[in-house]
Amino acid sequence: IMQGMNVLEHFSKEDRAELRRLMIDAVLATDMTGHFKHVSEFQSKVDIGFDFEKASDRMVIFQMCIKCADISNAARPQNLNMQWTDRVMEEFFTQGDREKKEGLPISPLCDRKSTNIPKSQVGFMDFIVKPMFTAFCKFMPVFEEVCMPSLQKNRKYWSDKIPAEEEAGD
Repeated sequence: IMQGMNVLEHFSKEDRAELRRLMIDAVLATDMTGHFKHVSEFQSKVDIGFDFEKASDRMVIFQMCIKCADISNAARPQNLNMQWTDRVMEEFFTQGDREKKEGLPISPLCDRKSTNIPKSQVGFMDFIVKPMFTAFCKFMPVFEEVCMPSLQKNRKYWSDKIPAEEEAGD
């Protein structure tokens, strides 16, 4: 898209390369394999304070902003949360269908026959979203009033959909 629109035509070759590097780093930060490392690094920086003169500190903030945006569906109004949950779960199930077709083990949360969507959403919110958003709220307090009420409401919605006997088995 950017090449087609030529939005970078006035950038030097070096600036285009730097922008490309920043974009790649931001996208890679959304990979869940590094999630806990990113959140821990961010939390440490929040605790000691950011040095905004340091590019590495600015990158930690930038990556956390991208990560929050990436999984923000959990903290959006309930109708949007439900729409995005449906979309994400369909993406996971399509992956699981393909894995099954190719004789591969089905990845976690990708088996449409055994995945409990309400339980997966509650776990996602409890172990991924809430800790990350809590850390971000310490850095940007307005984030708490904007996102946390919806996160709590969505968590309750999904939790209420889990039968009591399944919750007791956790």
